Amino acid sequence: MVTFSDLIHQPRNNIHFKLQEGDMIVMDNLRVLHGRLGYTKPNDNSGGLTRALQGGYWAWDNVRSMRRVLQAKLTPHK
Repeated sequence: MVTFSDLIHQPRNNIHFKLQEGDMIVMDNLRVLHGRLGYTKPNDNSGGLTRALQGGYWAWDNVRSMRRVLQAKLTPHK
């Protein structure tokens, strides 16, 4: 029997990429299973390899409303 864990750890079901400084990723948290790999901080005191995570939430009614308003403003009137 294939388990959920088996499925999510199959290479064909994973995408790996490294974000660069200043990069941002936005996803629909209801539809995407996501995670982060660990890393090793250097032994010196250079302060390198820090990770900053910021979570946020959108009220989808507000997003859809703003889209409608902006679309109406940007659509030429006939």
